[in-house]
Amino acid sequence: MQSHSSRRRFLAAGSAATVIASLHAAIAHAEAPAPSMSTALAQAIERHKAAWAAFDPCETDAEMNAAAAVEHEAIWDLAVLPCGSVEDLLGKLRYLVEAERRLDSDLHLLVAFGSVGIAVDAHFNPADYVEEEA
Repeated sequence: MQSHSSRRRFLAAGSAATVIASLHAAIAHAEAPAPSMSTALAQAIERHKAAWAAFDPCETDAEMNAAAAVEHEAIWDLAVLPCGSVEDLLGKLRYLVEAERRLDSDLHLLVAFGSVGIAVDAHFNPADYVEEEA
């Protein structure tokens, strides 16, 4: 009788340990950070951020033109950078939408690929596309 009771405790302890291990694994998976973007994409974004920040100290037209040329090259390089994953593509699109919105550009006025720009912007900023009822 003693062994039967001990066996039950052993099985109960084993089941509890399995449940606890499963919970730990589920929690670890749920708390795992999203996959990070590739190094190349992160560097391209940082390069554009630095180019954008270079506008602040500009005082002359020549300085503004030089800063604009550097910023244009940086955003172009970022835009055409190949993405190795869906996460990279979404990260790049999210950053580019934010950059365009900083310029206060109206994505509705885009002619070439305008619907693509609007679709991406609507994905990342859905509240801006909710139609108010009259």
